[in-house]
Amino acid sequence: MFVTTLIAFFLAEMGDKTQLATVALAARFADLPSVVAGTTAGLLLADAPVVWLGDVPSRRLPMTWLHRGRRC
Repeated sequence: MFVTTLIAFFLAEMGDKTQLATVALAARFADLPSVVAGTTAGLLLADAPVVWLGDVPSRRLPMTWLHRGRRC
């Protein structure tokens, strides 16, 4: 489950404004590992609460209801 989430996270975030900002910061500052670590930590801090909050309905509601709600 973790690896699936990790891959989905990577594909969803690929090519968005956050990655463009990371490239711009990496071009400006010489310490590439710190830039990558900082932007990754920022994304995780922003996305983790949403993932945890999304887990609550998935445990309490029938999956068919959640799938129908996604199509709206």
